[in-house]
Amino acid sequence: SDAKSAAKDAREAIETTEKVAEQARDALASATDAVGRANDAADAAEGVASELREAAARGDFNGKDGKDGEPGAPGEPGAPGEPGTPGKDGVDGKDGKDGTPCTHSWDGTVLTVTSASGTTSADLKGEKGDPGPPGGDADLVAKAPLSYVGNELSIDLSGYLTSADLGDVVRSGDLEGYVTDDELAGYATKDELSGFVTSDDLDDYVTSEQLGDYVTSEQLGSYLTEGDLQNYVTKDDLGDYVTEGDLSIYITESDLSGYATKEDLENVKVTLVDLCEMEY
Repeated sequence: SDAKSAAKDAREAIETTEKVAEQARDALASATDAVGRANDAADAAEGVASELREAAARGDFNGKDGKDGEPGAPGEPGAPGEPGTPGKDGVDGKDGKDGTPCTHSWDGTVLTVTSASGTTSADLKGEKGDPGPPGGDADLVAKAPLSYVGNELSIDLSGYLTSADLGDVVRSGDLEGYVTDDELAGYATKDELSGFVTSDDLDDYVTSEQLGDYVTSEQLGSYLTEGDLQNYVTKDDLGDYVTEGDLSIYITESDLSGYATKEDLENVKVTLVDLCEMEY
């Protein structure tokens, strides 16, 4: 389809080009004719000018003017000019008068229509038709609580409630403060809450805010319990012991390293007799 459309456009372009070429040839021919006529006119004018010069030389123009000559033949019409530019848009016209709305009304079978052309009424009721054939016996079938027996219609309301029976029944308008089963679908029942506690059951418990000054069992992990202290002594148990400050007036074993022990003195002990018998 695109190829056919392109071929069609090409044919139209060729035809347009041929028409333009034909117009160009016609214009060229007209121009050639015009040039020829112009040349002829120039030659004729040159001849007239030559005759006028000769007449002037003879003094033909020194007297009164002669009579006008016969008018020449009309010239050939010129070529059509270029189309002019479009003119400016005119001024907008004034607004028209408001129209008359079309309305209608019924009066029984009479229709009245009001429009710009006036008011028209017509009775659309047709002529009375011919009477129909007589009808047969009606075969009525009554539905409960109605019954039709022996051409008599009766009603049995024994299976229905009376206003007295509805004494304990409420009307739908009296249930505005109540909810339906559908509205309770997202709530739990008492049976479903049997394993939960109430706010009264929590009276002896504290909240997390009230436990702010207490520590948890995890936080007491590095502390000792009362059982862990069974192998430790109390301050009372240390009543007969001295403190490090109380030992400051005593000397340590390292302080006695330069002194002899009793055993050392036993080995070097001499008597006065031994000293006397010693040779000096």
